[in-house]
Amino acid sequence: MSKFHIKLSIIFILLPICSLLSQEKIQPSNPNDIGKKSPLGALFRSLALPGWGQIYVHQYWKAPLFFGGAAVMYYYTFKHHKDFLDYSRQYDDVAKINPNDPKLYFLRIRRENSRDNRDISIFFLVGVYGLSMLDAYVDAHLFNFDVSEKISLSIRPSFSGLYFSFNVIW
Repeated sequence: MSKFHIKLSIIFILLPICSLLSQEKIQPSNPNDIGKKSPLGALFRSLALPGWGQIYVHQYWKAPLFFGGAAVMYYYTFKHHKDFLDYSRQYDDVAKINPNDPKLYFLRIRRENSRDNRDISIFFLVGVYGLSMLDAYVDAHLFNFDVSEKISLSIRPSFSGLYFSFNVIW
């Protein structure tokens, strides 16, 4: 097992532990606070596994999107890292035998291309994690947000221009 895989395994072992330790106990001061979700709990759940924070805040349809995005980015990261190592070995082997071989140029280009693709995959993986964490954090803050039509703003076109109305129902 390579050092990269070992480091990644350690991260996946430590992140759920951090998530369990970051649980906040919310003591409701009034009965309306009973259904609140912890934003930090949602954030750390998404850090441990993209999509887990969305499940925590009952946004079930988003969870497979984030989990799938992370899985795809992990796949491409490992694939391009493997390709990078293969092309590096091939380049080193050919360079030892004949340093003036014309294949060296093409092997170097493929090696650099694989390295660049690996780095881009890691960048997008971090983006999926960040977006998942941000979404879970915001959804936890807005978990009990009232979306009823008691307060509404409507804009309608009329013959004299635009008609604005603001309604508040008690």
